[in-house]
Amino acid sequence: IALKAARNRSVREGLMKFDLSEIDDDPLAHAALRIHVLRAPGGSGFPLRLEHIADDSWEEWTVTYANQPDSSFTIMDADVSGTGWDELDLTEFVNERLAQGDSVLSNQERPIHIGCAQSIQP
Repeated sequence: IALKAARNRSVREGLMKFDLSEIDDDPLAHAALRIHVLRAPGGSGFPLRLEHIADDSWEEWTVTYANQPDSSFTIMDADVSGTGWDELDLTEFVNERLAQGDSVLSNQERPIHIGCAQSIQP
């Protein structure tokens, strides 16, 4: 998934779905989303918003920008460091969702600093 925010309004957001049904009932010690930043404005960091999507019925090959499901709430606004690998700690969020019986997690990733080019690959 390549995310992008740029001056020319060429914005790319990403959707991810994780099936956690095989995980036992014990709370997870650690859950993270690791992302690789290819380009960042001036090599510096930028903000990234991670949102939860309650509707897990979307499919990778049929979802488009026009029919994408609505996000339910913001999981976090993260400051992603410059280029290279970064990790977003989702332990608390994932444990809360599992405790509520949500074994399939859909998330949307969107750059929130429109105005400079960024390229991320989760």
